[in-house]
Amino acid sequence: MAAARLTLERVRKAVRIDEGEVDDSMLHDWIITAYSAVENHLFRRVYDSVDELLVDPSGVLVDEVINQAVCLLVGHFNRYREAGEMGAVTEIPFGVEWLLRNYVNMAGGA
Repeated sequence: MAAARLTLERVRKAVRIDEGEVDDSMLHDWIITAYSAVENHLFRRVYDSVDELLVDPSGVLVDEVINQAVCLLVGHFNRYREAGEMGAVTEIPFGVEWLLRNYVNMAGGA
């Protein structure tokens, strides 16, 4: 079932980022980056409507599972935002891979 992409407010609540802790523009960039990372991991585009899938049937509709993966990634970006911080250079969080495993386009390519 399709869902709306995440809002700043919803991500702040889900990831427990207090108002003023991270400015809106940075959080917005992290959300866009997380959706892009999800698409790269899936080898598919993530769309907001069925109409978009008519043009690209290999895509997938955004849903709550994809949104949860995006929240996990944003939480990771928030936790490891300092360049030299221990653990800053890590693979995609395991929970993200587990959530997205059924969405991966095994044929590859976006």
